[in-house]
Amino acid sequence: MDKSKQKDLDIESDVIHLYSDRDFTQKLKRFRIGGFTDMGRECDRSPPAPSAKEEVAQPKNDNSLRTGTTKSRQNRKIPDDAIIPDTKLTRYLLVKREQDDKSNFLAQAGFTRDNPDQLKSAIRYLADTVEAVEDRSNEYGTFYRVKGQLMGVNNTNLEVITVWLNRKIDNQFQFITLIPNKE
Repeated sequence: MDKSKQKDLDIESDVIHLYSDRDFTQKLKRFRIGGFTDMGRECDRSPPAPSAKEEVAQPKNDNSLRTGTTKSRQNRKIPDDAIIPDTKLTRYLLVKREQDDKSNFLAQAGFTRDNPDQLKSAIRYLADTVEAVEDRSNEYGTFYRVKGQLMGVNNTNLEVITVWLNRKIDNQFQFITLIPNKE
C-alpha cells in the first residue's frame, strides 16, 4: 500500500474513533453518515447547490486526501478553544499499538503516558504558532493540517503533521490525530 493511501486510512480511522466518543455521539444523535434524519425519516441526501459566493475549485493533482469535496484552500489559525480530547492522547497516541503505533515516535521527544498534559501543550503550541492549511471537506466538516516541529520535553523536536476537524454540526475545531512527517 502506498504512503498516501495509508495516510488516508489512518485519518479515516481516527475520524471513526472521534465519532465513537460518547460525549460527541450525544451531539450527533440526529446525524448519521450519508444524511440527516428528521424524526426517523430520511431527508434529501443531495449536497446543497453552491451559492453565487462560493467558489468551486477543480480537484488538484496532489497527495492531499481525496475522499471529500474540494474548495479553494485556505490558511487559518486553529482557534484557542479547539478541543484536544484527553482520551485521544491517553488511549491512542501514547499507547503502544500493533498497527499505526505513534507512542514510540512520541517517546523520542519524551512524551509518555505519564505526561499527556505536556503532549497536549506541545500540540497546542504548534497550532498557535503555525497556520493550518485546509485539506478537504466531507459530511463531518472541514479538515485542516498543521505541519511543523513538535517541541519535546527532552529538547528533541519531532517533525509532525497534526490533523484538525472544523466540525460541521457545531463549527467547533477538534484535534483528530498526529502523524510523523516523513517528507
